[in-house]
Amino acid sequence: MTNTAVTARAGAQQRLQAVHARRADRDARVADAAAEVFQAQHTIRGNAERRALAVAAARTAIAAAEQAERDANPAAQQRILAAVGRVKGEGLTVARIAELLQLPVPDARRLVRSAATTAPGAVGGAPAAVVQQRRDAPAGGSAGAAAVPDGAA
Repeated sequence: MTNTAVTARAGAQQRLQAVHARRADRDARVADAAAEVFQAQHTIRGNAERRALAVAAARTAIAAAEQAERDANPAAQQRILAAVGRVKGEGLTVARIAELLQLPVPDARRLVRSAATTAPGAVGGAPAAVVQQRRDAPAGGSAGAAAVPDGAA
């Protein structure tokens, strides 16, 4: 072999090695990018799982709060009726009770009636959530007020 041929062959081998090195670098960059995609997908799945757990926990907390409210409201309603009964027992009129409690007169009248039917020694009369029903009623109207005559109480 001539010196020129040896030099040419060495140059070709160096170029081939450079091509292989560039190809190996490229393959490493592709593998790194693929690994990054897999990690990001794993992160997304983890985020979705955490969100689902948080939503489930929130739903459980809401259900527990609603149940606690349902459990506590009857006792609070009984306290309302007992207090209204005591105020009525002091001789206040329904209009004055309504003013004192900042309620519409029909609501105060219903409370006085419920208090009278649930007072100790009274018969029947399950307490109704009159105040809450009134506050939940649409604005501008008196839900159920027409059924109760003004002079009754």
